[in-house]
Amino acid sequence: MPPKRKKDKVPKGRYDSSQSSVNVPLQIKEDIKRLQDKRCWLCNHRAHKILRPLQIYHIFPKAIRKRYRFVMHHKLGQIQLHNIHDRGNLIALCSICHFAYQYDQWTFFPEDTTNWRQRVEATPQIIPEYNSQRNIVFRRLLLCPDPDSKAFQDNHYKSAFTDNPTKIWSGEPGVVVLRPIPLNPPSTTAELKKTLHDFRVLQSLWVEYESQCSEEKCPICQSNNEGEDGKEDEEGDKDFGRSRKRRKGISKRQPGSTGQ
Repeated sequence: MPPKRKKDKVPKGRYDSSQSSVNVPLQIKEDIKRLQDKRCWLCNHRAHKILRPLQIYHIFPKAIRKRYRFVMHHKLGQIQLHNIHDRGNLIALCSICHFAYQYDQWTFFPEDTTNWRQRVEATPQIIPEYNSQRNIVFRRLLLCPDPDSKAFQDNHYKSAFTDNPTKIWSGEPGVVVLRPIPLNPPSTTAELKKTLHDFRVLQSLWVEYESQCSEEKCPICQSNNEGEDGKEDEEGDKDFGRSRKRRKGISKRQPGSTGQ
């Protein structure tokens, strides 16, 4: 048997249950994992059900729907996605890289963030064009090189920032721009400082942009503030309930049935 691994301590008040993929429909989860060949997007390590499970992560957090109004971002033309569980807002990370991302040990930005900022600054109307693009190249950056963390002791994790710092992600660029980012990372190089500055300017320009939705019969613009999320959550809850029953071994037979 492999030796027991020492678990990273979760700082009090830092766990964000909104990032749970419980409400993501099972089919969408499987699609994301299959798209990434069942490998972690950061370290490229193949998933292991026990030692290194693959987990689905929301780039634009679910909690932000209540604070910054995910639906309003769509109605203002800042994103094109119809719900928080859209494939364009999800990424598959192994448990090690997922934990490290959740606690601001690393992040990713468009490879040419400075060019994005300059173009949006000159022509804000280009934002919908950016949002319609997929398979954008992003640069992964290390924010907190903690030598005591489980992630930093993993060679696959560390090599992602040195051997392969850039990688394509197939989601929508707008959710990357509008997500919350660390304000003052403990370790800031000259490159990271410039990238963070350009990204924050880009983010502010993105939020200031306003345009009507271009879809004639957009389901999210014609609905209430929940948009399509309520339906997705309900479907995800059903999937979660079925999976819990399978794990607990609860029979689906009605009381008094013989199962024959």
